[in-house]
Amino acid sequence: MKRHSFHIKESLGRWDAGILQGPCESFHCVSGSHNSPGYPENYPPDTQCIWEIHVDKKSRIKLMIPSLNLEDIPGCPFDFVEVFDGPRIASLSLGRFCAPGAVLVFSSSDIMTVVFRSDSVVTNSGFQAQLDVIPPGEREPAERSVHTQLHTYDAHAQWNKATHSDTWVPAC
Repeated sequence: MKRHSFHIKESLGRWDAGILQGPCESFHCVSGSHNSPGYPENYPPDTQCIWEIHVDKKSRIKLMIPSLNLEDIPGCPFDFVEVFDGPRIASLSLGRFCAPGAVLVFSSSDIMTVVFRSDSVVTNSGFQAQLDVIPPGEREPAERSVHTQLHTYDAHAQWNKATHSDTWVPAC
């Protein structure tokens, strides 16, 4: 059986003598469990991480966050996780999330971008996300909706939209 893998690269941070200094790391693994900076402790204020996730061509990505603990304000203007269906943040948003509860999203291609942002005021424990590869030809469940405790995004009708020292650590 072929093993499918992820390559995740960060877009923030700086290289110093060959060592990445910054909020996120690039890494390559088969599947992964990834955390917001500091998780399970509180994430730092004024943090932004942007991760671009790549899998094998023709595969897709499943991202699940079982529990989200961010500053919960309607519209998520301060602390949030936003997921984009493709490379870079210019791609279609699959949702911006901050309400407590679970999040489940599927990419339509082999690339997904995840943004985590916190403001300078409130911090919480954040999240732990699980990434899985959906191989070519395999389908996600027929009822593919994105749920949070306060919001439901219907994923049948296209996708609806409603810098710090820690890293996401792959659990490969």
